[in-house]
Amino acid sequence: MEDLISLVYISSERSPFSAKELDELLANSRVRNRANGVTGVMLYAGGSFMQYLEGPKTAVQKTFERIKADRRHYGIMELICMNIPKREFKDWSMGFTTKEYPGFEEIKIEHAIATALPELAHSPSHASLLLQNFWATNQAA
Repeated sequence: MEDLISLVYISSERSPFSAKELDELLANSRVRNRANGVTGVMLYAGGSFMQYLEGPKTAVQKTFERIKADRRHYGIMELICMNIPKREFKDWSMGFTTKEYPGFEEIKIEHAIATALPELAHSPSHASLLLQNFWATNQAA
């Protein structure tokens, strides 16, 4: 059995997504993730995405490579990538919200700074807290 990993990244949209485009993005992500054994959650607010992916290492890495090749967004920055003992979102092929969570603005600011100053790219503290808050408030969803 392959080791499980989690990967968190943030990115910015190239042009505003319509509600329909977001729905299509989410539907396609769920189909692909389900087929590849990847679970997680995507946060979207103010033109920024933050996504948590978890699953077998190879599947998560392939998913992230596909995401990085997607021209609809830019400034893709990996915040966290680590081995995990178990899944946090085992029942969610891709949870989704457009709600602004406390801490998301700080992550977007850190993303903008790190895009300009790549040596500051890895800053998992705010991302971890934000995802933990999202999971705690939505685990029954």
